[in-house]
Amino acid sequence: MKNQANPFALSVIYISLFLAVHGFGALSAQSPQDSLREALTFYASFDKGVEADYASGNHSLYTITAKQPKETIRRGLHAQGQTEWATGKGMKGGAALKFNERNAPWIYYR
Repeated sequence: MKNQANPFALSVIYISLFLAVHGFGALSAQSPQDSLREALTFYASFDKGVEADYASGNHSLYTITAKQPKETIRRGLHAQGQTEWATGKGMKGGAALKFNERNAPWIYYR
């Protein structure tokens, strides 16, 4: 007698593999854009400037311009050319942040 695979067991395996690869989100009616929007907390492409394209909080970039005697923080990119917004230097010809010096002022998003 030949060993025959149980069709029910195979379907359970296929469904399990599908869910492992695609996740349970593949079964929902939510569009990929809505799903991404819900999951994304921050995105900065730098194509239109240094402000974040999307942020669940503050969109602004900040620069620590001085640490001594008192820490000074300014909104925007104030790195005196040590870090700069460079158009045409990003992926596919877009813009990017270019770090010209290792000891440049620190920049961050809140």
